[in-house]
Amino acid sequence: MVAADSASAARQRVFVLHGKDDYLQRMHLQQVVRRVVGDDDQHMALTQFDGPEAALADVLDELRTLPLLAERRVVIVRQADPFIKNHRAALEQYLAAPSPTGVLVLLCDSWPSNTRLARRVPQVGEAIECETPPRRRLASWLVNYAAQHCQKKLQPPTAQKLVDLIGDDSLGKLCGEIDKLATYVGDAVQITDNDVEELVGHHRQEKVFGIIDAAERRDLAQAMELWQQVLASDRDAPYRAIGGLAWALRRLIDQQPHPSRAAGRRLDPAQLMEHLVRLAEADHAIKTGTGTVQSVVEKFIVELCTR
Repeated sequence: MVAADSASAARQRVFVLHGKDDYLQRMHLQQVVRRVVGDDDQHMALTQFDGPEAALADVLDELRTLPLLAERRVVIVRQADPFIKNHRAALEQYLAAPSPTGVLVLLCDSWPSNTRLARRVPQVGEAIECETPPRRRLASWLVNYAAQHCQKKLQPPTAQKLVDLIGDDSLGKLCGEIDKLATYVGDAVQITDNDVEELVGHHRQEKVFGIIDAAERRDLAQAMELWQQVLASDRDAPYRAIGGLAWALRRLIDQQPHPSRAAGRRLDPAQLMEHLVRLAEADHAIKTGTGTVQSVVEKFIVELCTR
């Protein structure tokens, strides 16, 4: 057992947290620090540098300095891309014989796997990707997060419902909602659809669905009034707008499995699908900076009422 622990410690001399998702970087950094020095007296065993200003000699000195009141010292270099670029050869040399008591943690955006430095890291540590999963994988990612970090079961359809309600791919926001839901359900093993509706967006669901319903009736004034109520009652509404409207349209599609149930509606499922496509285009416009959330959503409501 001691030999196994020693072998594991020998491979924990460097961690590279690479990718552009700040939330994932923070989460993995906390896990790395906890794994290396535990929960107690972390401030006594941590030293941090800003990559653009970090001097190689200072970082190496900290790594080789014996830790105080801890078995190992963690040296963190944030925004480490320029630091890595400027000192790649020296870092390769250091990893060939790393300090037995120092653990280097590099936080960077880019980490090409075909470099000598990247190939050397797995011999003495670990490279951990910190990129936001694509939207199609967010639900499964949240299922795993709920199980590993909250010890709660979350079914994929319920996770997808949460993604649609939040209307934002930010892992920080999504995981924050999972954390709140885990507290909300208490001792219950599972987070259910009802829990998500009750805590995350029951009233907002009704208002967003009301926007689509009013637009179908060509009641532009009512649709706009409900949109203003959503903005006034939910400070995160601009970030959730596209997802919420898409959820309402999909709900209408699900409610119209055959023509007899669609008879009272102005938009048939094919038209609703067309508007889903237009929402995706609106989302792209927002993300590329060619339109603001409010202007894009209001334009969509007007078109829905008048087309």
